[in-house]
Amino acid sequence: MAQQTEVNETLLRELQEKLKESELILAQALYQCKVKLKAIQTSSDNEINSEDLIRYAHLISSDYSVNSPPDWQPGDVRRPYPSDVICDEDISGLLQPFRIQLHIM
Repeated sequence: MAQQTEVNETLLRELQEKLKESELILAQALYQCKVKLKAIQTSSDNEINSEDLIRYAHLISSDYSVNSPPDWQPGDVRRPYPSDVICDEDISGLLQPFRIQLHIM
């Protein structure tokens, strides 16, 4: 009888460990889902027209903003890529006409 009780206790401990491990995995999955849902909500709130995105991509790539000019060498004072400030200024300048239209309406 004592031996059966010990076997049952061992089984219960193993079950309890597996349940705690499952709880941890589910908690992590729930957290990741909440983060992804928040990202989806943010992107839904800040939708960008695909044409605007394509226009901005063309603006970036047309002036050696994605890759360096063919004659660029290490030590050249020109940057081989745009800075964050330049990108931010370009996107705000690109979207400015759309903001004006929204305020007029």
